[in-house]
Amino acid sequence: MSGVLRRRAAGLLVVLALAGCGGAERVPEAEAPVDTTRLASEAEARYAAGDWGAAAQAYQRLVTAEPSNADAWFRLANARARVGDPDGAVSAYRAVLARDAAYAKAGFNLGMVQLRDAVETFRRLEAQADTDPELRAQATKLRATLEALLAEQTAGASAPGPGMQRPGATP
Repeated sequence: MSGVLRRRAAGLLVVLALAGCGGAERVPEAEAPVDTTRLASEAEARYAAGDWGAAAQAYQRLVTAEPSNADAWFRLANARARVGDPDGAVSAYRAVLARDAAYAKAGFNLGMVQLRDAVETFRRLEAQADTDPELRAQATKLRATLEALLAEQTAGASAPGPGMQRPGATP
């Protein structure tokens, strides 16, 4: 009988040892608090230097830390527009307007990005509409009309580019 007890005790010790290996849950370490003042300064410096890719990355980190910061979302949108990411810019401009529906510059820039995207859509359609001359003519006419609107809005701007700022407006 003592051999049976020993085997049962040994088996119980093995079960307890294995349970101890997987039973302790790891408590996640608290993330270090984000220094949003430093992050905002870094983003501003990159934005002011025209380093749009780095500015977009810094503003992305800032809006992750401060999701209600409409100004940071606006700068993120502008930086995304400048690096040629119209979908990302549209998304960020919409985030601005969701936080502050009266943010007029965001609404204006959103429209400008969408107009530029429409021009590109009609340009691609012109190249692909070989089998439908009527459709191609309509696409050409619409593209030309939209380009004229865009040229009118950016005439006299110091750096019209994809930042979509109205002439004389501060980004």
